[in-house]
Amino acid sequence: MKTVISISFLALSLCLVSCGSAPSGPTIAPSARLTSAMEFQTEVDPEIARIYGDPPVTGKLPSSLTWSPNGEHLAYLRSRKDRDGNKVTNLWIMDMKNLRETPLTSKPDLSVDGFAWLNDDRLVLESQGDLYMMGLDSKLTRLTETDEAEEGVQASPDGAKVAYVRSNNLYVMDVKTAAERKITSDGSDDRYYGGVTWVYGEELGTEAGFGWSPDSNKLWIHAIDETNVSRRTVVVDADGNTRTQAYPRAGEKNPIVRVGAADIEGSGDVTVKWLDTGDETDVYLPQVTWHPDGDRLIVARLDRLQTVLELLMCDTRTGACKGFVEERDPRWVNLPGEPIFIKDGSQLLWLSERNGYAHIYKLSADGLVEKQLTDGDWVVTSIDSVDEKNGYVYFTGNAKRPVTYEIHRVPLAGGDVERVSPPGGVHNAVFSPDSSRYVDRHSALDSPPVVDLFDNAGKGLAGVAVTDRGSYSCDTVTNDVFPIETSDGLVFWAQLTRPRAFEPARRYPVLIYVYGGPGAQVVKDHFRTSFQAWRNLLARRGILVFSMDGRGSTGRGKDFETPIHRNLGKVELEDQLAGIDYLVKQPYVDPERLAIFGWSYGGTMSLRSVLLTKDIFQAGISVAPVTDWRQYDTAYTERYMQRPQDNPEGYDSTALFDAAKKLDVPLLLIHGLGDDNVHFANTGLFVNALIEAGKSFRVMFYPGAKHGIRASKARTHLFSVITRFIENNL
Repeated sequence: MKTVISISFLALSLCLVSCGSAPSGPTIAPSARLTSAMEFQTEVDPEIARIYGDPPVTGKLPSSLTWSPNGEHLAYLRSRKDRDGNKVTNLWIMDMKNLRETPLTSKPDLSVDGFAWLNDDRLVLESQGDLYMMGLDSKLTRLTETDEAEEGVQASPDGAKVAYVRSNNLYVMDVKTAAERKITSDGSDDRYYGGVTWVYGEELGTEAGFGWSPDSNKLWIHAIDETNVSRRTVVVDADGNTRTQAYPRAGEKNPIVRVGAADIEGSGDVTVKWLDTGDETDVYLPQVTWHPDGDRLIVARLDRLQTVLELLMCDTRTGACKGFVEERDPRWVNLPGEPIFIKDGSQLLWLSERNGYAHIYKLSADGLVEKQLTDGDWVVTSIDSVDEKNGYVYFTGNAKRPVTYEIHRVPLAGGDVERVSPPGGVHNAVFSPDSSRYVDRHSALDSPPVVDLFDNAGKGLAGVAVTDRGSYSCDTVTNDVFPIETSDGLVFWAQLTRPRAFEPARRYPVLIYVYGGPGAQVVKDHFRTSFQAWRNLLARRGILVFSMDGRGSTGRGKDFETPIHRNLGKVELEDQLAGIDYLVKQPYVDPERLAIFGWSYGGTMSLRSVLLTKDIFQAGISVAPVTDWRQYDTAYTERYMQRPQDNPEGYDSTALFDAAKKLDVPLLLIHGLGDDNVHFANTGLFVNALIEAGKSFRVMFYPGAKHGIRASKARTHLFSVITRFIENNL
């Protein structure tokens, strides 16, 4: 209401001036006054609205790409809006015989939330909390109709059963008869069976809380007890409605996790055999894999400080477990992914950083190294497929240069690495069961991401969801990726976005976009849909955008990543300043017009940059920052900082509240009030520190928005606000 009044009053004042009333003393020029008024009225930038519209200018990608068991069909989800503007997600199928795409669902009241293949010609679907069975002929059979939602559905390998979670208990259904069996019964708001809670899903990469044995007769089950985990309140909408989230902060009690096996063969009562994974319960059990024999489970056990990772071989009949593979690092161990068994279980493939870089090892059944399949000063990011028949393992890695991630293969017997994807860019492959084909989500800095189908030699076969692709062009900008070598011999990779009509003699303002933290790599030859089109827009408007990955970032090996240990932000800021030192020496850069922007860890780095330096930045933008690592979760924070009781000086020195008094440039703070990742308390406490210090700043809150602030209109508004702030201060 106050905004409307102030705009009306200003409009009246402008009318009086235009009608000939002269001001009696010094005043703001009418043009400046008009700009101030228009800032309230035109926050949404029309060019940004096109970037983040629905659909976005770069197009939409299909999701949940999943092959049928025989590899003859590819299923995926595509979303659209119905006549009322509501989002509807349809299930599509691509037939490998004719490479034709067909929607299996199209009814507006059947929006698909998830699916799984039952067999070669039937799928089970999740829609609005219930389960359905559908054939390739689109014939639909309802399986459940309950008040509570069924979630995380998985089909048994024989296609006869499905398992799912309802009200935090695990259920199994015979799809032929729709007969349901309850596997666990004491699930509650504090106890979860088969579900994935926040810390495990967000920070440990756990994708599922249960899984079928190869013979379809057993299920492994995660049991998570959050009774003693502290709670946080998250504001979920603009009405102020809230929900409570179990969220263990650094140093606090973690959930207690067990792994069990349920034998569901037969029709009697089901008993869960809980595994003996050790007396110490303050550990993580993030990954569980069935042995091919169907009687043993491999459980990954990670200690609380994440310095020792063990693979346990567990007998599901007795519950006994024994360690057979171990990874150690006095700083921290990165989770490498699950082991992949070959040769009927007599060997396994394992991704390890034991030589300083993530590479593929072939191990014996007792965990001894038989062969290292890849090697070099580069990293393998994933094992994508194993073709035992033809003797190859397919993987993704940056063998060519740190910023390029391509798909390769190497013989299982050892030998030369061969690239099988198109060169350059960043690729993410999903292989067919026999490894003969793969779908690839790929992009490069000058081309937005698309999904294409290839054979295993890299020959293009067809595009997937081609009609959903955008018409975005990068012709008006240039994105350079290059190494920067410091005086002490460190090499950092950087990206500079500039207009194609670049004038080297002109001195440009620059926005530094920073992340700076572990577990991420900003500078890659890929088109990041959340930022790249916006970077390009700024460049077209005459603002260069610069990014650099310093120590702590991924893709360069363990020694490059771990100098940040116990003191998050210190080394990262030193490295960013080294990059900026290189930047301002370029003749086309105006060193007196630099701003810095970051989100999440980057928001933290943006604050550190403007608070702990002087006479470098003219403005700072920080979205969803961590302002005190005591406010962030256990698994992530303790991996790099250890616990507050182990490293009090590290936590004290990295908290930003005392530095608030040093703010001397314009600052824009942004946070989603529904953020369940970096809670609003981080920004709220920092705002209080700024108020105590008597500092002026600008804030923007998004009611109900989570960490990514992803809704089209909210993101359009957010980047309009950021863009106007940058333009006004540079």
